[in-house]
Amino acid sequence: MTKRLTCYCLLVLLPYIDIGAQSGGLNPPTANSPDPTATISAEQAQERDIYYKKALAKFLAQDYSVARAYITIALETDPNYAPAYATLAEIELGLGNIDEALIAAEQAVKTDPTLVTAYIARGKGALKQENPKKALKDAEKALTLAPDNADAKQLLADASEKAKTLSAENETTKDDKGSDKKQTALQRQAEEQGMLPAAIAKANKQQYDAALKDFGEIISLDPNFKTVLPTRTYVYARRQTYRGISRFITGYFARRTIRRCL
Repeated sequence: MTKRLTCYCLLVLLPYIDIGAQSGGLNPPTANSPDPTATISAEQAQERDIYYKKALAKFLAQDYSVARAYITIALETDPNYAPAYATLAEIELGLGNIDEALIAAEQAVKTDPTLVTAYIARGKGALKQENPKKALKDAEKALTLAPDNADAKQLLADASEKAKTLSAENETTKDDKGSDKKQTALQRQAEEQGMLPAAIAKANKQQYDAALKDFGEIISLDPNFKTVLPTRTYVYARRQTYRGISRFITGYFARRTIRRCL
């Protein structure tokens, strides 16, 4: 019973034991960090190719979920197979997973810097992220490796078109903002020019409170309207003078009336 239990424990822990490690610790395998020095047998390579071809067939049929399942098995068989990472990137793009696609494409480039499809996949991901500059760089790199590659040429054309479109949209946005500012300034100027004569007319009619109220509204529209500030100050002074005279006259006649009554 004890021997069976010991054998069972060894079978469970065997995949995690790093036999060549001097520390003697446990090292769980990491799929995201393949060992670049690892080699596979001929049978493993054959199994990898079978699942890789199945993944390609499902990808072309746009059956992306099944394609990802097959490509995952291929990568588990051979974690250093760069074409599988490039294909995985294309599959993730088909599923709408842009971040995962870029991770797979980066791994493909890292594993094999001469793989054309790796740069094409990474460029497509950059294009999905509205980054045509990075896509252009990847397209140019792919074309330096394979000048006649149709997919690389298409990526270059798409990235160039996207860059022009974004540039035109930015220019349009700038023009729209400038036009809005100009229109707002014209409307404000028209309101000021219409309100100023009305305020001055009220001041001339000794309607000082109403005139000062209009001047306040004009200044709220444009605090730097130079014509209004001195005019408002003058009208305010006239109002104070008018009030002083009114009080004096009112007081004079009031006192005179009182004296007569006495």
